[in-house]
Amino acid sequence: MKKSIISALLVLICAHLGFSLGALYGRRALTNNTSKALWLKQYDADLTITDQIAITHVDQIFKNEDNYRKEGVFIFPLPENAVVTELALWINGQRVIGEIKESQTARNQYDSIVRRRVDPALLEYMGGNVFKLSVFPIEPVGNSMSERRIEITYAELLPCEANVVPYRFFMKTVNLSAKPLERASFIFSLSSQRRVLSLTSPSHNAVQGLVINRIDAFHCAGAYGEENAHSEKDLLLNFELENDAYLMNYLTYTPNPDTGMFFDSLGDNSYFLLWVNPPDSIAESQVLPKNVVFVADVSSSMAGTRIEQLRASLNAMVDMLNPEDRFNIIPFATSPMPFKTNLAAVSASAKAEAHAFINQLGEGGLTNMEDALVSALAQSFDSTAVNAVIFLTDGVPTWPAGSTADRIAAKVDSANIKDITVHTFGIGTDVEEGFLKKLARDNKGLCAHILAKDSIDQIMRAFMQKISYPLISNLSLSYNGLNVYDIFPRTLPNLYWGSQLTVLGRYRNSGTFPLQLNGMLKNRGFSLSQSLAFPASANKHPFVPRMWASAKIDFLLDDIAIYGELSELVNEVLHLGLKYSIITPYTSMLVIEPTNVAEDKTAPLASRMTLCSSPNPFNPATTVKWSVPRRERPVRMVLRIYDVRGQLIKTMADEFTMGGSFIAQWDGKDAMGRQMSSGFYFAVLEAGAQRLMIKMHLVK
Repeated sequence: MKKSIISALLVLICAHLGFSLGALYGRRALTNNTSKALWLKQYDADLTITDQIAITHVDQIFKNEDNYRKEGVFIFPLPENAVVTELALWINGQRVIGEIKESQTARNQYDSIVRRRVDPALLEYMGGNVFKLSVFPIEPVGNSMSERRIEITYAELLPCEANVVPYRFFMKTVNLSAKPLERASFIFSLSSQRRVLSLTSPSHNAVQGLVINRIDAFHCAGAYGEENAHSEKDLLLNFELENDAYLMNYLTYTPNPDTGMFFDSLGDNSYFLLWVNPPDSIAESQVLPKNVVFVADVSSSMAGTRIEQLRASLNAMVDMLNPEDRFNIIPFATSPMPFKTNLAAVSASAKAEAHAFINQLGEGGLTNMEDALVSALAQSFDSTAVNAVIFLTDGVPTWPAGSTADRIAAKVDSANIKDITVHTFGIGTDVEEGFLKKLARDNKGLCAHILAKDSIDQIMRAFMQKISYPLISNLSLSYNGLNVYDIFPRTLPNLYWGSQLTVLGRYRNSGTFPLQLNGMLKNRGFSLSQSLAFPASANKHPFVPRMWASAKIDFLLDDIAIYGELSELVNEVLHLGLKYSIITPYTSMLVIEPTNVAEDKTAPLASRMTLCSSPNPFNPATTVKWSVPRRERPVRMVLRIYDVRGQLIKTMADEFTMGGSFIAQWDGKDAMGRQMSSGFYFAVLEAGAQRLMIKMHLVK
């Protein structure tokens, strides 16, 4: 029941948000009452862009204006490739940073803390790069804790299209609250290895509150601010980089356990992030001829808006065909229903015939993806043109019986003897995204997702334009002495004009090496060589390891989507999430109110559970010490103080542990801070199935 309530709330909130800062919805604590948005009082954001890595930090304050305690759910979307790197919750004036834990462990611990009515926050992945932060408590108006301050930092690898790098800050505050923000501020800085030709804001160039300054040819900075703010649109920044030749840019990071990041460990190998950029001087006259087959899902699940989107997509792409191109259209349901038996030449009459064919397409039948794709790959492709299959679908295979994503991928691999590029487009919200990504990835294609709000014509025209220009196909990257491993993407995609090749990986040795990119350009061999220095000690770019880990996690999650939750895949995602502090479907981030419990890491390992206090008798405070033997699995450890009547006075510790020695001080007060009277009290320790109790004497 609780899961269904959260899911309904997520749908409600995301419908209101679109893309925005996010919203904190609260309801009366420990009830199932309807949630409503709290007032977003203010936010301050700052952005640092290094080449194409963007680090965004958002500091938000929400306020409960009702006269009762609430529990809150903060739902916020992030850009597609963003990774949450830090969550901080302010508790009684103290900034407390979250810790990554296994998802179910974190949820159990959060629920346990809520029952004790102290301050936790739990950040969980909801899918689609939407995150849910559970916050408790949000005190009533008039209490200092009626305002909850939340800080979130996230990193993203920005794309580059035609040498323009776009950045979007989800700044819309419409529907978050009936009241405007008291203050909204956003400061940003940009540094690049390539010359910055321009930095503009398509969304806010005419807004008085925006200032952009050029520091030098490689650095820019700016700020945006507003009082009484009520933004109806996101803040967009575009910066254009100089590029007049094929160029490699890169960043590296070498772990240093003494001075580096928390994920650095002794003997760990280095990381690199490499970009390859084609020149921006390719002329219109260099458009390549294309052989294109459009494979379109018209099964029953495409009813309604989806079939309309499909027809619009196909019509837009047919319009973009050039006279030297050849094409075919293969709609499919229970079986393929091709427009022509083979690739047809493009002409005005052929386009008109194709439009008429497309416009009469209706939905109905089962979803036979494998026969349609095999039929498309059997067309008469040749080596004098760009060869592509463009696959559009909304769902999963349902025919023939036993058809699976794995089987389709295997059949495509066997049928694709001419090394045809396969591009995939998912239509709607129910697509098997992992399958479509894998199909495109394994066949050197692009994968995109079309939602109801998207401009189909704009997306398809941009896509057709991209694949029409000279490209480097059959790419391979030689490292020539640099000992690399765990490279992503596993298969290098084709490199189109206006696009960019991004490679993340690890390396074991150091030095200067001539990296060489090889491929085919217009049926001729292509080679780009550039000497790059890979140092043995460089920790200036700590976001590179997390970008690499995120790329590997995405690769593993795609495999999980295809092959299921195999233990080796899930365990690897869990390991990476915990090591690099990345939120995944299997890891969550938990913020816990600081306690006076400390772990004594100098104490010897205990062979049995112990509990004692000193001094005893005591006045005004006593130190409680206890030990829990080391465990292979975490167990819940709880230390409580009771009076002689068995009434709970205070919970001193409630957390999961793998074992250790701990110290806490009890000051003779209850959970509300009231001084206890003289008498006997009992400290009770529970760890898993074990239980110990000692008697303590408070004297006045």
